[in-house]
Amino acid sequence: MKSLRLNKELRQTILENFVSKWEGSNPEPTSELLSRKELLQALAKEISEKVYGKFWETLKDIPDEFLYKSSSVLVQWPDESIDRLYFGRDSENDDIRMLSTRESKVEYVISKTDKLYKSYKDNVELLKQFENELSEYKTKRNNFSRQVSQVLSSVNTTGQLIEVWPESEAFIPVDIHNPSTISLPSVSFQDLNSQL
Repeated sequence: MKSLRLNKELRQTILENFVSKWEGSNPEPTSELLSRKELLQALAKEISEKVYGKFWETLKDIPDEFLYKSSSVLVQWPDESIDRLYFGRDSENDDIRMLSTRESKVEYVISKTDKLYKSYKDNVELLKQFENELSEYKTKRNNFSRQVSQVLSSVNTTGQLIEVWPESEAFIPVDIHNPSTISLPSVSFQDLNSQL
């Protein structure tokens, strides 16, 4: 392979090839867990069902315009703080509205022993574990990328790179392995010169 000077773009391409190979060998952790926002939305819906669910059957024949519905439920946490938990949005990006009351008071008091709260806390804990795994993965990926970048910055040509790191040859773009095969565009230089 003929040695070529490494410019910024070529270094970036080689780095991306290394990182892509690393990612192929080290897949990013994935999870079916809900996000924190989705967990809160699910909790809000469960609370609404617990508070107002017993009325749904008796009110099912009453037209929606005669019912008071809200996009949230007001709850009090075990530490006595009060929050408005929103139900989220539907597939058409409209607020999900559920049966509610016009009174602006706490609709549900959550205790530490509440099954809904325990389930929510367990899911938050699982989400934290996943977030830690993902953070560790990103740190390892960034460290790998930084180290390869340091090597690429320490050499000036593809020849020097292969000399210090022979395995790197596989990550150099194929089209520059032999610069003599790079074809110039079909342009008449005589025509270009005549326009000068």
